[in-house]
Amino acid sequence: MDKQSEKEPLSEEARLAEDVVQGILKTRKLFILYPPNNPVYINASDAMVDKFRKFFEKNDRLSLKILQNEILFNNEQVYHNPEKSDNLALFFFKDGLKELTFLSSITRKEIEEFIRIIITDFEHDAPDDDIVTILWEKDFEHITYYADENFLIDVSEEEKASENIKEKIYLDDSLKKAYRDSLEAEAVQPDIPVPLNPEDIQYLSGSMEEQHLSKTDKFTVILFELLYSAADLSTFKEIVRHIEAALKYCVSTGDFRSASHILNVIKEDTKKRVYEDKKNIFDPIFTAINSSAMLEEVGKVLDNVTTIEEGWFIAYIKHLNESTIPYFINIMAEVQSLKGRRLVIEALAIIGQLNIKTLAEGLKSSKWHVVKDTIHILGKIGDSASIEYLAKSLSHPDERVRKEAVITIGNLKSPETLLFLTKALKDRSHSVRITAARAIGHIKTREAKKALINELTAKDFLSKDLDEKKEYFGIIALWPDTEVKEFLIRTLKRRRFWKTTKNNETRACAAYALGILRDKDALPLLQKASRSGNKALRENSLTAINKLTA
Repeated sequence: MDKQSEKEPLSEEARLAEDVVQGILKTRKLFILYPPNNPVYINASDAMVDKFRKFFEKNDRLSLKILQNEILFNNEQVYHNPEKSDNLALFFFKDGLKELTFLSSITRKEIEEFIRIIITDFEHDAPDDDIVTILWEKDFEHITYYADENFLIDVSEEEKASENIKEKIYLDDSLKKAYRDSLEAEAVQPDIPVPLNPEDIQYLSGSMEEQHLSKTDKFTVILFELLYSAADLSTFKEIVRHIEAALKYCVSTGDFRSASHILNVIKEDTKKRVYEDKKNIFDPIFTAINSSAMLEEVGKVLDNVTTIEEGWFIAYIKHLNESTIPYFINIMAEVQSLKGRRLVIEALAIIGQLNIKTLAEGLKSSKWHVVKDTIHILGKIGDSASIEYLAKSLSHPDERVRKEAVITIGNLKSPETLLFLTKALKDRSHSVRITAARAIGHIKTREAKKALINELTAKDFLSKDLDEKKEYFGIIALWPDTEVKEFLIRTLKRRRFWKTTKNNETRACAAYALGILRDKDALPLLQKASRSGNKALRENSLTAINKLTA
């Protein structure tokens, strides 16, 4: 029995929200059965758009709180399913999604794309992805979400236990001369094995069998033992070629743990040993891992292997040099797997630090998502020198790219940050402008405050939509000083004989900001404004008064 039936009847708004949720359930089933050109599919899409339209006649946004077996709107239950099968709430909840918000300006295309996302059977069809990842990838303009970061860590308790067991195995005293597990590549590096006597080799072989080490691990141990026993240069070179072949095999199969181990041993070995006539003997191996052929293998693996261990992949990447940056940018353009794409981003965030200028070449890509991801990577690196490259992306034709550039520039501590954010306030996109205003608000300097006030008093500001103006005034309220209070009061008092409606909207925003500041000196003025015939001014003034008198 639905728990809602035991409670008070739903409010009108909650009933409309319930209709939307039920519509999503029905549309999802129909989208599974019929292709986009089928009349049933088209009619289902029309019906879904109509349900959203009816809801947005009463509200400007639909925010749904996600629990394990229920969905709430304004704390009223609009969906409940105690079963595990076909449970929409559980579908969202298990991936850490806590809240979904649909804005009134949502488009038919976004509604259809959202429905197609929740059709996905992540367990069977996309085991490496989840609803939160896909929503992030889509970057909807009119659909936002909140996810619990604790759910985003893709490691189960069983996997953690398995990793602990592995760590114990590789740190066993009997093997630490040959191996040292390196989950943190920069932490503990493996010791180099010394030549073993027959008894040692027999013990080592038995230990490997007991601990179920892979054949690659066993083969690698043997190769290095042969290497240390090699008496002449030709034999030494031949064994190095075999080690290189083993390394290539590891990479081609996605075994970056074994590949990293081989490279770690080589690097530590060259630090501890003086080879005299064998100087630079390992150079071909490091040439190979930075070659186009090997990087092509990495690209294939990222698209096709679903069991890549991210920690070991990153450990492997740390052995590469800056010459690989262009290759990884190309991989980023071609890789189809979302997990693979995330790993490429992590890789470029590491090797990109070696040459920011080369990394910035990704901003010239003809593919918008490559440009956006390159901006994101530059942001992860956080080098203020990258701002000269990022600034050029503020004029990119794709709004998503410009928005990412604004976010990244806002996070850089550069003297030019405010200059470029101020220019972004004039962007043709409502979303980009608001993002720029928020970034300026986070700077919280006197200069940032001045830049915002200049924008609020500009001639074209009056004609902006109410929602956008309200965002700006909410941001200026972050400065609770006399200058801002006086500016807001002047704005609230301002009257015009032309563009009266737009002016009243701006006054309403000033009232809203005074409420945030809780400036009781403004109470008489707000009370007067609360009697206005303009709905926006009246309602925002009353809201501010309630805050001041609470």
